[in-house]
Parts: sequence; C-alpha cells; structure tokens
Amino acid sequence: MSNREQEVLRHLAEGESNKEIAGQLKIGVRTVETHRERIMRKLDIHSIAGLTRFAIAQGIVTLMPPPPLPRIPAQLDREAGPFNLLGPPRASLRAFHTPPELWLRSVAGT
Repeated sequence: MSNREQEVLRHLAEGESNKEIAGQLKIGVRTVETHRERIMRKLDIHSIAGLTRFAIAQGIVTLMPPPPLPRIPAQLDREAGPFNLLGPPRASLRAFHTPPELWLRSVAGT
C-alpha cells in the first residue's frame, strides 16, 4: 500500500467523509474514492467497517476511552433531588457519553 493510501485509510478509519479527506489532503473527491477502491481491492476488504477494523489491528488508529463524566456538585444534587435542573440522576449520565464509534483517534494525534 502506498503512503497516500495509508493516509487515506487513516482518515477513513477516523470516520471522515470522502469530501473531508479530499479537503484535508488537497486532492479531488474522486481521487479519494479511487484510493479507497484500490485499498479495498488490495486488502480484499469490502466495507468501511472492515477497513476501520484493519486500521485498528495494524495500529494505524487507536481507540481512545471516552472523556470522564462531569461532576455534579453534591449540594445541588441533594437540593433538587433526582429531577433537578441539571438533568437526570448521575447514573443516567452514562447515556450521554460519546458513542464508541467517535472514540477513534489517530496514532499520530491528528
């Protein structure tokens, strides 16, 4: 795989669209599509999800843990009870966390 194909693969695995990749790499959208098609053919992978799994397995991108939950000051939490103005009880805040598919970050930090 060429260096440019690896670069396109990294961007694809990070969930960027063809248009976003083209803008960042200063190439045409059709060129990105061609790189993607060649990558998929070379690796015999037939989906973006498969490319993402490959990129993670090869260390091209890594999964990052979600950010920590925000803390609710104890006095506000006790004053308003479970249905306060700050939202649902603490245990329910997990539902508002970043979904796993957004945890991807490139190894290079970009």
